[in-house]
Amino acid sequence: MSVLLRIAYRNLREHQTKTLIIGSIIALGMLVLVVGNSVLDTATAGIESNYTENFTGDVIIAADAVETPGLTIDGAFTAEGATPTIPDYNETLDFLTSYEGIAAANPIILGLARAQIDGTGFGIVQLYGVDPARYQAFFPDNIRLLEGSFLTPGEDGAIVVSTASLEMLEETADREISVGDSILVTAQNQRTGTKIRELEIAGVFEFVADARTLQFVSFVSVTDIRILNGMTANRSAEAVAAADFSSDEDDLFGGDLVGSVETNESSATDFESILGDTSQRDLLGQTDESAWNYILLRLENPADADRLVSELNRVFAEEGVELAAFEWIDGAGTVAQLTNTLKIIFNWLIVVVAVVAVIIIMNTLVISVTERIPEIGTMRAIGAHRSFVRRMIVAETLMIAVVFGGAGILAGMGVTGILGATGIESSNEVLQIFMGGPVLSPVVSGASVVQSLVAVILVGIVASLYPASIALGIQPVTAMSQT
Repeated sequence: MSVLLRIAYRNLREHQTKTLIIGSIIALGMLVLVVGNSVLDTATAGIESNYTENFTGDVIIAADAVETPGLTIDGAFTAEGATPTIPDYNETLDFLTSYEGIAAANPIILGLARAQIDGTGFGIVQLYGVDPARYQAFFPDNIRLLEGSFLTPGEDGAIVVSTASLEMLEETADREISVGDSILVTAQNQRTGTKIRELEIAGVFEFVADARTLQFVSFVSVTDIRILNGMTANRSAEAVAAADFSSDEDDLFGGDLVGSVETNESSATDFESILGDTSQRDLLGQTDESAWNYILLRLENPADADRLVSELNRVFAEEGVELAAFEWIDGAGTVAQLTNTLKIIFNWLIVVVAVVAVIIIMNTLVISVTERIPEIGTMRAIGAHRSFVRRMIVAETLMIAVVFGGAGILAGMGVTGILGATGIESSNEVLQIFMGGPVLSPVVSGASVVQSLVAVILVGIVASLYPASIALGIQPVTAMSQT
């Protein structure tokens, strides 16, 4: 082996120009690969940490009819129809909270509504119905209250609005709005039609982490959002059919109303009795106390998210449970998903560049082999086997790849370190979303270094195949005649 390496080194030294051309291409490719993947990995990790710690949790549980969880406003607009509720919620919650590896669970209800004030001010709000105590325990530091207070357990008829929603209302109403003012929230659902709730502003908040796709989120009680979403306890066809709607107009509005009032002046008019029995209406209007759209999960080890999602989906399928588990990114909206897409595109571009580099390296090596036909023929004539010639060509290529590739990786790590120390700043709001904030400080990605090492070795091996086949095709007699 030492003899083979010495011969390979001598050949590379004697063809310094070609060696430098090939080496420079490899080094530049490795530098770009390390820096690019380190920047993208840092941005992706930042976005993942941002969303999982503040908005989505590590895993999302939904009814199996849900194709993609829509926790952001873009998901709410693209969702078709009402989001299905978690079947057998109480049993599901007990199962999940006792499951190995799950640290905490947080149920949530989503809604989309129109907010109005004074008949002129209006805005769109994405409603989050939460259990206040459980939500704040699950996300202890994700919001910053600017005015007022957060929801309190058991409180109905209140809303905690985001600064973006408040600014929209103030701009369209042309006046300042403060805590204690009431707004009308209107939502439509397929079960009970249009619903309007008058909600008092309990507080104004903003998310601590950057979340442009969640800037119109407002928090309301689960009772209020269930009414707005039509999440009634008796919404089945059987319950509707059982309701007594047999009263005719005479029963509801008939009789001598004036006469009855005149003959019974001492008693107040009972409008409930005048309009008829409302017990059936009240029955159908009761909210479903177990209706939730999603359950967000916090894991003891977030790195286990992929495994746990697969495991839970397998358990749900085996038990015939109509549930589905999703990764955090499925509910994080298009911005977070686009970051992953950009990383995939970047890696495919690197593959294309690698193919081009292999072709260039291959052609350069072919020229080098052609120039050494007499030398290779002589080696064959004095007893060098075909396997020895093949190993010599592969050793030369790998030596270039490892040395120059290693230099490129080290240079990439150095550039990444400089970028991390200085930071990549941007005032563009769109870029800030992808960067996870106004400043991105990339760190060297261990995965990118390993990928680069594997890539450089593969490039060296693949690039040596064709030149080696040419070298093996050289006949000693023919080669000796060219000396």
